[in-house]
Amino acid sequence: MKAQGCCLVGHPDDYQQFGFKNVSGLVHEGVPPEVFFALSFDGPTPPGTVAFHKGFKADGQPEEGAGDALERA
Repeated sequence: MKAQGCCLVGHPDDYQQFGFKNVSGLVHEGVPPEVFFALSFDGPTPPGTVAFHKGFKADGQPEEGAGDALERA
């Protein structure tokens, strides 16, 4: 897929051991910087605002109608 890096939200103890770092200037709105990590696969990590695909629901808000399947189960 030619990805040049990876960003995630997680516990520092879990991801720092794999090289993920808190990168100054790289943010995800609404996520505390101490739990937002990036790993560059090639070269420096650029600054900016990250937006995850809506499938990840990184904002923590349930998608409208998302609970319907569970209610039917």
